[in-house]
Amino acid sequence: MTPAQFVQNLIVTGNEFIPRIGEGRRGFYINPGVVNFTFLNNAILDKFASMSVTQAQHALLEHNTVTGDGGSAGIGTWGYPDPAVWGHATFRHNDISRTSRGITLLSQNVTLEENLIHDNAQGVRVSDEYGGFDVSTLHINGNSITGNSEYGVVNTTTTVVDAQGNWWGTAHGPLDVLGPNEIDASNCGTLTVAQIRNALPAGLLGNAVSENVDYCPWDDTHIHIEVEDCPIVLNAEHPSKTVAIRFLGGANAPLFGYSLVFKYKPSVVSIAKAEILEGTFLGSGTTFNVTKLPDEVIGGEVFSRYRIDAARLNQSLGGVSAPGTMFTVKIYAAAACGSTPLILQLLNARDPNNAPITGMIAGPCDITVDTQPPVVASVAVTNTTVFPITGSHEWTKDGDALVLTATVTNPDACGAWTTPLTITANLSPLGGGSAVLPDVGGTRRCTRGPSRITRLHRR
Repeated sequence: MTPAQFVQNLIVTGNEFIPRIGEGRRGFYINPGVVNFTFLNNAILDKFASMSVTQAQHALLEHNTVTGDGGSAGIGTWGYPDPAVWGHATFRHNDISRTSRGITLLSQNVTLEENLIHDNAQGVRVSDEYGGFDVSTLHINGNSITGNSEYGVVNTTTTVVDAQGNWWGTAHGPLDVLGPNEIDASNCGTLTVAQIRNALPAGLLGNAVSENVDYCPWDDTHIHIEVEDCPIVLNAEHPSKTVAIRFLGGANAPLFGYSLVFKYKPSVVSIAKAEILEGTFLGSGTTFNVTKLPDEVIGGEVFSRYRIDAARLNQSLGGVSAPGTMFTVKIYAAAACGSTPLILQLLNARDPNNAPITGMIAGPCDITVDTQPPVVASVAVTNTTVFPITGSHEWTKDGDALVLTATVTNPDACGAWTTPLTITANLSPLGGGSAVLPDVGGTRRCTRGPSRITRLHRR
């Protein structure tokens, strides 16, 4: 393939990748020949045997969820045949869990930032097992790397990889038992990576790191708050949704109380004060107050605001460090189509001694509204089975292969559908039971019509 034949832009957004039966091969494989690859707001679920990988020249993988079954392969990038050209990527705001290797880096010029990488065997793996590349161009910064059983970051190369500024599940940083000099986040000094060790206090360290991982300084004042199930989509089938605002852990001290403001466009969604409810995060014996604040104009657009003030009532109860739901919000569509960020702003956080806790907070969560359902027309079912008897294709029997076609259009002003469309074929009119579903190809995800479902087997 010559450069003139390259695919310039490939965008994959709003899809679910799920094995059809049992174990799948890969969620995706993007070969060399793609210049710009964008993988946005997708989910890769259940068990895939091999890594979902991009070899595009430039890739952005953002706001995706990868949830395996505990032994599934994760996602990654590969620089073959030339890592100076292929496999360059940015992984941002992804949630990767329950895989054998969360994110694997086999190429140079790769950045990992603000990802949640948790409950895998290996969180991030850097390897030159398929060919060497410039490891010094890799940057793993500002991520939450927690609960990974073997390593948070493992580097099998002999070159040091940049993994500074990450949260490792505790303010004491990652577990590193091999160096001769014990350090902490405030005194990295001029020691080389091979000279430092982080093994104290014993039993209170975060995810382990291998040799040649530059983790110091780390994030030791981390407050991570997220909107669960982000991004949020409200459509004709689900015009409202209750979402949880969760504390994921971190902070340099147990959290005793907090004040937080969230904002949204009332022209797109609506939220009632009575449907902002306290979660279980702070436990019993707490105060939880919701205040409706005056609207605010941001960039010429009106935003509604609520303030949440919550605290434990008795200092003797101490603070909370474990993850939990701070509060829930029920969100309703207020327009036929549109979008708004749900902006979280942490005003303050306090420990049991009323001392301030500083740290970070998650960025805005995008809410998309499209409540006008699509129009389905020109539906037809064709029997494609080859029969020896003329005209026998006009009836069906068990095992026949049918093709269903339909033209699906979106009639509103929102443009392309905000979520993949699911088409389900019910073959009961053909003589089956009351809820006959296809054995193979029962649903087809698509972004625009016409859509085709193949090999529907009548039962």
